[in-house]
Amino acid sequence: MPIAVIKPSNEDMQRCVVRHREMRGTADGFPDSDLPGCYRVLYNYMGFAPPAEPGATSPVGNTVQPSIKHLKAGFGVAFVKTTPGNGVPFHVHDANETFMSLSGTWRCEWEGAEGVGHAILGQYDLISFPAGVQRRFESVALDPGTTEGILLGVLGGDHPGAEYSPEATEMLVKAGKLPPEALEPFRKAA
Repeated sequence: MPIAVIKPSNEDMQRCVVRHREMRGTADGFPDSDLPGCYRVLYNYMGFAPPAEPGATSPVGNTVQPSIKHLKAGFGVAFVKTTPGNGVPFHVHDANETFMSLSGTWRCEWEGAEGVGHAILGQYDLISFPAGVQRRFESVALDPGTTEGILLGVLGGDHPGAEYSPEATEMLVKAGKLPPEALEPFRKAA
């Protein structure tokens, strides 16, 4: 069966273009944003609408909106800028998440059968995490002449969900960023 061809107007196609110089990243919107080691600025190019479930955590926080909002591509594209020692705590998604280092060196970790594993990503290296794998990333070094690392992220789904690991949730509860009842699902599972 042939693919249906459409012929959008120039105006419609211009809505599909994102100019980084016009974007505003956000450093807030995540419960962990202002905790030591978690500072980062996120730029949401497309996708990443908040999950449809009430109370679900968004992979891009609650304040950043995608630049391209009208397409339902089945994935989202964003990138993170930060300095060494900063990243995200362990978390899990209900979809595949892929990272590529655009600048700097990044440590990507996962909880696996043998404990915590990791891969070090240099420029243009890529790692793809399957849905359901606890993962985290952290900037570990900058490229010469730069002031921050840049990590590209592609996450599957139009409304992906995210959950912090039990340890990250406990850290956020202790810091007053999440209510104590956020630990209940982990207590019930134990």
